Amino acid sequence: MNKARIEYLESLLPMSEDKLEEKYLKGFEKYATYTGGGTYQWQGLRSSDTRELWLMGVLWKERIEFKIE
Repeated sequence: MNKARIEYLESLLPMSEDKLEEKYLKGFEKYATYTGGGTYQWQGLRSSDTRELWLMGVLWKERIEFKIE
């Protein structure tokens, strides 16, 4: 996990993570899947880190732009 990357994504969250979990966590738990080779995907986004995937997916759903690495 890249700590700087996670901190960057967290800094872009528009509200508390608790509120975002209320909105999106069930969908993440239901639809985020392991695609093999150490990679996960959700909503067309891919990452080897589920925390990064969660943050990117939430930002995408909230229509907040972020850098893709």
